[in-house]
Amino acid sequence: MRTTPPLRLVGFKDVELSADGKFMNVVFLTEPGEGVDLTIPLDALGDVVHFLTVAAARLTEDAAAAGVAITPAPFTPEPIPVRKMAMAPGAGPGETLLTVQTAGYGLTFAIPAPAKAAAPARLPDAA
Repeated sequence: MRTTPPLRLVGFKDVELSADGKFMNVVFLTEPGEGVDLTIPLDALGDVVHFLTVAAARLTEDAAAAGVAITPAPFTPEPIPVRKMAMAPGAGPGETLLTVQTAGYGLTFAIPAPAKAAAPARLPDAA
């Protein structure tokens, strides 16, 4: 149980590669406070992205199920260059996996099969 409220993330600055090329250095801007200076190993970025993506999906689904309206802040996405993409069978017949490989990490997304379209209504025979 937390005894003090956590810092709130409000942005990022000063993203740079470490001198040895093995780490990403970044300042996480917080309220209150001046921010947190963090170094992340480049070979761990995939794990960090995966953790945050899974956590965000679970928490936003839980919030929506509880009736909380989630309105993401508007943003302009920046394309991420993809090196390879592949598709594979998922855990069951209703799922396909999409794997995207970037320069530094890979991400796998579960794509549910589309719901079957309703059968067209049958018209009664003309008399």
